[in-house]
Amino acid sequence: MLPTARFYNPDGPDRVAEVAVEQATDPDFFLIQICRGPSAAALRHRATLGPYRGEQVPAQFDDAVRELRREGFWPAGLHALLSDLEDTQPAVRAHAAARLGWRRNREAVEKLLAVLSGAIDETCAVVDALGAIGDPRAIPAVRQQAARQLLSRRRSGVEALRNLGDQQGLNEARQRALERLPAPVRERLESKAPNPAALVQDVFALEVQHQGLAFDTLYELATPLTVAATREILRKVPFDRIHLWRYVKSVFKRSLLRHDHETFGWLAYAIEMRGRTTKGTVATVKSGHDGQQRSTRIFGRNTQDFLRRLSWRYLRTLACWLPEEYAHAAAEIVIHYRAEDVPAQCSLGTGFGYRYLLHRILLGGSKRFRFAARRMYFGANKAKVAANVREEAFPELWDDQPRAYLRVLSAARLAAAHVFAVRALKTTHTNLIQGATPAELVAMLRAPYEPTVELALAEMERRFDPAKPDWPLLDELLADERPMARQVGERWLRLTAALWAADPVRILALLTSKHPETRALVVEMTRGKLGREPELRRQLAPLVLAALQQPEAAPGIHDTLAQVVRESLTAELQALLTVPQLADWVARGSPSALALAGYLLASRPEAVRELGLERLTALAQHDVAAVRAAAHALLWSAQDALRADPSVLFMLVESDWDDTRSAAFDLLRQIDAAALGLDGIMGLLDSNRTDVQEVGRELAVKHLGVLPVEELVYRLVQHPHPGMRRFALELVVNHLPAGDGPLAKLKDFCRAALFDLWPQRKVKRGVVEFLTARGLEDPKQAAVVAAILGDMVRVQGRADFENALESLVRLRLAYPEVASTVTLTGGAT
Repeated sequence: MLPTARFYNPDGPDRVAEVAVEQATDPDFFLIQICRGPSAAALRHRATLGPYRGEQVPAQFDDAVRELRREGFWPAGLHALLSDLEDTQPAVRAHAAARLGWRRNREAVEKLLAVLSGAIDETCAVVDALGAIGDPRAIPAVRQQAARQLLSRRRSGVEALRNLGDQQGLNEARQRALERLPAPVRERLESKAPNPAALVQDVFALEVQHQGLAFDTLYELATPLTVAATREILRKVPFDRIHLWRYVKSVFKRSLLRHDHETFGWLAYAIEMRGRTTKGTVATVKSGHDGQQRSTRIFGRNTQDFLRRLSWRYLRTLACWLPEEYAHAAAEIVIHYRAEDVPAQCSLGTGFGYRYLLHRILLGGSKRFRFAARRMYFGANKAKVAANVREEAFPELWDDQPRAYLRVLSAARLAAAHVFAVRALKTTHTNLIQGATPAELVAMLRAPYEPTVELALAEMERRFDPAKPDWPLLDELLADERPMARQVGERWLRLTAALWAADPVRILALLTSKHPETRALVVEMTRGKLGREPELRRQLAPLVLAALQQPEAAPGIHDTLAQVVRESLTAELQALLTVPQLADWVARGSPSALALAGYLLASRPEAVRELGLERLTALAQHDVAAVRAAAHALLWSAQDALRADPSVLFMLVESDWDDTRSAAFDLLRQIDAAALGLDGIMGLLDSNRTDVQEVGRELAVKHLGVLPVEELVYRLVQHPHPGMRRFALELVVNHLPAGDGPLAKLKDFCRAALFDLWPQRKVKRGVVEFLTARGLEDPKQAAVVAAILGDMVRVQGRADFENALESLVRLRLAYPEVASTVTLTGGAT
């Protein structure tokens, strides 16, 4: 576009002048035309400069402009705006300041600083203008505003410092912002590895009245981390709530001052769409100007409509003063509209009704629609439009920044948004698709418009060369969530296997892909090659080891790497790792990595010597089964040491893990009685676990010939567990020494068995039979038995009473002199 500039002289006879560049007859040359006159409609005194080559035009154009400025001409509109800064109305002064800021004319700085010294309502507009102009003379005054407590003043001041590039002022503002943040959010931000998700969580953990200030302050800090967190918070907060909307609006205004199109685009869309579902709420809030409490509607319809108009006014102003930014900002709004946001009857042909911003952007250049300002509604006339007429607003600015079309094609979720972008690519910008990034092409595959998908697929196929593939594009395809994209990627993966399967770095990148289907395909395709090529295994092994020792980027990656190690790289990893390194590895990492470490450790017989039995005991109780299995295998190889000192096995039989207890049981069965000792056997029998008791009984019986049976019996009859009484009874019956002394020692055992509230009937009957048999041997033993059974007769039920009574009768008949609770009458003998 050839430049043109207009000027105004308030004092000269020729008040209007124009400098314009025109094409000369020779297409390689240009002419500069200078016109003057009393008004724009009566320009005369034409002067022609040139011809000039294209590279000469800017300098000659600037010379012509400087000459007019020396004559007293002002850039068109500048004189009037400077005059408006002296108006008595704050609104007029604010409007003039805002327009001067867009013009970025440094001649206005002194006048703006003079206005700022006495400004009240227009303060923010003046500070914003000074920041936009970017003259360092404004820094002292702007720093004062950045330190203000009032949110609007502070916001304008900080954003102006950012536009002025005042790093010292920004550092001071950053420190104040950190102090203003609630402690949990500040601590998270200052931690070693903060992330957006954690910041979002911390903000929402605050009380509602503190959340707004927190996310506005995060956005003020303007780091990639805090901006990402703020955007995520804004997606979740309700706009029509007290304590929140004020700060949502603040972030919106900051995004305009920064020209942060991504944040502005989403907020402009969200304000419009959320306004369709709420009229706002009413709350009592304090005014920032006079501190008075007033009942105010929060996010009401007037506010919504004002901000919708403001959004379009901002875009329109961009088109005038920063035309290179317009298309990118407009694209960031368009991409957020979804099919469910737009009624089915709304389209490019019928207009978008109440979707004000969408209509302004996509149909703002059309004459077919009438706008109802009070309802902010676009209605269609009956007029039709020719097929080749472009109806979007500022089509020439879209053409000047064609990459904005790619943004729409790769991110828009509304088919109508794709229609105008695809049309541009097929007519005006036919080669633009060739400049799309891999990420943009893959994103286009999820478009809700088939021609967009076809464009992306055609470009992918054009780029694909099996001998020289586009690796970034392949990576994007394999990482995409859509099956269609991954299918294309997997087909390319097969066709390029000869290249990537020889590169260990690329093999690892594919093995760590976030999709399990891709990883499985890579494992399958590399299995044979790894088996045949030891050098490739040697190069890949340290890369795989490093990846296994890092956190998983996606679930299942370590599973895949562990599979490759087991199938192909076991020897290589064993050579890279010592036993202590494997043991340390077991203390951290994902379950799959720990399982692999256990698998490698199990085949290292020297581990028993290097780690020791205590370390192996700890590993045998690890949470990961494969680590426990490795420890079990190593313990089996250490049987000689365990025979010398089986104490660790007595610890393992009490483990919470069934497999560890089972392994300990099997090992104990391999150890002789001398090593186990009576204390070892009793330790098993004294356990509260029934399976441990069972093994203790098994070993006691197995080694009964070499154990001190009498001591075993006396210790066993004191066992409190009901499950052990039957076994104790068997030992008592078969191995209790003769005489009343040994029998008297069994009183507590017999009483426990006979008087238990929930006894085993077979055990109880066996005790009675045993006592009866011993009592019949001699009077002394009969006296011991009569004392025990006499108590039983007094308290037991019928069946037990009869058994005990029968025994006492027999003892009374055998030894009448023995004291008993039973008295025989009727000439019994």
